[in-house]
Amino acid sequence: MVVEDLAEEEEQVEAGKISPIILAIAESEKETTAEIRVALSQRRFDSDPLKRVKKIFYQNGMQNTKNRNAILLYINLKKHKFAIFGDEGIHHIVKQNYWDEIVKELSQDLKYTHYENAIAIAVRKLGSILKTLFPVSLDNPNPDELSNEVLRD
Repeated sequence: MVVEDLAEEEEQVEAGKISPIILAIAESEKETTAEIRVALSQRRFDSDPLKRVKKIFYQNGMQNTKNRNAILLYINLKKHKFAIFGDEGIHHIVKQNYWDEIVKELSQDLKYTHYENAIAIAVRKLGSILKTLFPVSLDNPNPDELSNEVLRD
């Protein structure tokens, strides 16, 4: 589903027609050339979330963004594990302590709020740094290179 008007998307979230995750992705990508995706899993035999996030990242061609600035947030809802993977354009700029802080905050949010809301908060936090590192400009427009839909398996 593609909705250009964010106010319309907010109404759809309130009506239960669209995920708050998708709205957070759309809002976060509005001011950056970077791409954010979320993958949710129900797999019971998923022992290594970092290995899984990398596999999903490359299977979905996320490394093909123009600026190599895509992020994938993977959450296994059954195992209560997650991982974040940033492409080389982001990883070389963002220091490990930033990733650690996002992980810490998401871990807390997942304990105390509905998983969709916790993920939406994390997406917005990612978006706030991405708009600083990869801003939209006349020389660098904002094509939506990847779908905002949540990946599920």
